[in-house]
Amino acid sequence: FTDGMQMLPNALASRLTNLSLNSPVQEIRRAGNGWAVKSVSGTATVDQLVLATGTDAAARLVATSNPELARSLSAVNYPYMTAVHSVYKRADVSHPLNGFGGLNPKKEGRFCAGHIWSSSLFDGRCPADEVLFTTFVGGSQAPDNARQPDEVIYGNVHRELAESFGISASVPVFRDIFRWERAIPQYDAKLAVLKPLVAAAESDQLRVCANWYGGLSLSDCIGKARAMAEAMGAKTLINNF
Repeated sequence: FTDGMQMLPNALASRLTNLSLNSPVQEIRRAGNGWAVKSVSGTATVDQLVLATGTDAAARLVATSNPELARSLSAVNYPYMTAVHSVYKRADVSHPLNGFGGLNPKKEGRFCAGHIWSSSLFDGRCPADEVLFTTFVGGSQAPDNARQPDEVIYGNVHRELAESFGISASVPVFRDIFRWERAIPQYDAKLAVLKPLVAAAESDQLRVCANWYGGLSLSDCIGKARAMAEAMGAKTLINNF
């Protein structure tokens, strides 16, 4: 998206007719065959409810109605990850960058988890005479690397970029850093425990559409949302008014 990922939720929000913003949900509880959703602006009762939050918020919301599900949600692992954006002059980079990028296997002993060649993938990410790398540090293989001070991370990122892609510049022309305390939910044994619990919750009209269940990527989440909307629409008259 030209103006960033926020364009997608903004476009969706612009088409919604019943949207409540800046109204944090405090509690959800069973109400007959549906759910009561208590927020700072009041309580709404719905026939079907979808959890579309991270596991931390979801665990808090279901703690009263489903303690077992809440405990399993709290156990899901989100390793710490730091993203570094580095821009270099195209003339200072000998590698053609004719691809996507790549991840570094743990056996290579690299500081960085991998690099994406962002300017090769997306137009308009930087001026035509420059290239942009997005580097990931940390993750499940080396979470402590992501917690290093900015200058330590910057130094290691530049060194490995220079070694891997033939960069002659001593420093990038621009760089920025962003730290994700809870980056990517890990699809491991802890998350596998959630599958039967989520399936059981669906029988109570409590559904999940989030990146920690049934697919991680943006395209996965869009596909799940479409399928869920169709399934929910088939069980309600709301779309037939």
